[in-house]
Amino acid sequence: MATLTKDETPATKAPALSVFIERQMSEFLKSRVKNAALRWKKAHDKRIQKRLQAVRAERKERLHFEKEDAMELARKVPMDILARDWLNDIGATADIRAYLVEKLLPTLILGIEKLLLEIAKRNLIDAEEPNTTFNPINFVAQYLMRNNPRYSNFSEASPYIRGLRQVAEDLRTQVFSYEDNRLAQIKAEARRKREEREQQERMAQVSSRRRIEALAEHFSEWTESHKPITLRM
Repeated sequence: MATLTKDETPATKAPALSVFIERQMSEFLKSRVKNAALRWKKAHDKRIQKRLQAVRAERKERLHFEKEDAMELARKVPMDILARDWLNDIGATADIRAYLVEKLLPTLILGIEKLLLEIAKRNLIDAEEPNTTFNPINFVAQYLMRNNPRYSNFSEASPYIRGLRQVAEDLRTQVFSYEDNRLAQIKAEARRKREEREQQERMAQVSSRRRIEALAEHFSEWTESHKPITLRM
């Protein structure tokens, strides 16, 4: 058991112990608060970092989709322009262009595409001499025979074919509109001719009636001026 010095008494030792305990508790609380603050800061930084990574990933994905959309649009626009050339006046009527676009061109374009791929596969692009075992005309003809547009579905084959489908619809609309306008013009012309004919008939009837009235008037005057002579026996 510790002995008290000359200057120490139980009354003076109690406050010192209390100060020591308070100091130890203060250090402990500071350590706990500091650790809690560090844990909160670490968790907060982790959440912020995770959120930033999600934002970066979302932005990267959006930029990727925008780039793909731009490339798709860049590929699609020229194809649409090429397909839309068939809507221009090329010296053929709308019904002829509609027939070509609907019945021939989808299969023919794909046949030419297959032909170019086959030529590249056979390494014939830079060949100086013709290949006797490969006839491009026969190749395209065989492809056309194997892929009848009536029984084949090329709606999703390529952007150009899809553009041709839309052009075919527009051309058919033009044909129907032209036929409707033509029928309306024929009806209007027939109505105009009928009205002219009826007008001429009415004028002819009026003229004939006037001639009859004039002849009747002259005949009446002639009969009055030439009374019969009565002979007496």
